[in-house]
Amino acid sequence: MGIKFSIGKLLRLSLSIVFTIGLNSCVSSHSMGHPYQDSSRIQKKVSSRPQQNTTDAGLKPKKSSNTQKQKNKSHQKTSAKIAKKPEQKQQRILVADTRLDSVLSPPVQTIREKIIREARSLLGTRYKPAGKTPAGFDCSGFVIHVLSRFDFQMAACSADQSKCGRKILAAEAKPGDLIFFGSKDRIHHVGILTEIDDRKMMMIHSSSSKGVIEEDILKSDYWLKRIKMIRDLDSFTRQKGITMN
Repeated sequence: MGIKFSIGKLLRLSLSIVFTIGLNSCVSSHSMGHPYQDSSRIQKKVSSRPQQNTTDAGLKPKKSSNTQKQKNKSHQKTSAKIAKKPEQKQQRILVADTRLDSVLSPPVQTIREKIIREARSLLGTRYKPAGKTPAGFDCSGFVIHVLSRFDFQMAACSADQSKCGRKILAAEAKPGDLIFFGSKDRIHHVGILTEIDDRKMMMIHSSSSKGVIEEDILKSDYWLKRIKMIRDLDSFTRQKGITMN
């Protein structure tokens, strides 16, 4: 009787232990979930994530054809500018050289300008009858001295000088031409024109009272009413050996 009781007690104890273990295993499996169910959930999460941009992997997206064309155009413009720069620089150098030459090299003077400059260098020289040197001049001697510096061979007196060259009108006169004065049919004075415009007619000559001076004929009644003729400088010969004494 005692043995049966013990066996029965042991069976009940074993059943309770088995029941307890089974209950615990059900609870743990419910909390942890089925392994196949967890893997399906992970796959769903992974598939639901947005795809990463290729830039995340270090790959740059391809540029559109328009962007590439714009880049090519800008590159061509840049190349054109670089190609033009040496030409522009060379042009600037040429312009600078031209300006420098104009500063260093004075403009070429005409024979008339040189004659007037030579005549003005003798301003203030005293008057001397029949004088033909810087020590003293009469009117014709002054003209002879100045023009001889440029190979013009002039007659010895103003009357004979007035017979050479081409006679021109006052409106045609230019600086460097010779102007002659006299009374009635006699020529007795000569000068070199230096400036001519609507308001003045300047001449340089050797006067008996003041020596070599430059004055405005239009402001001198004495000279204005004694003008006889004007002779073109270009018509005078520059060959040597002419004498009209």
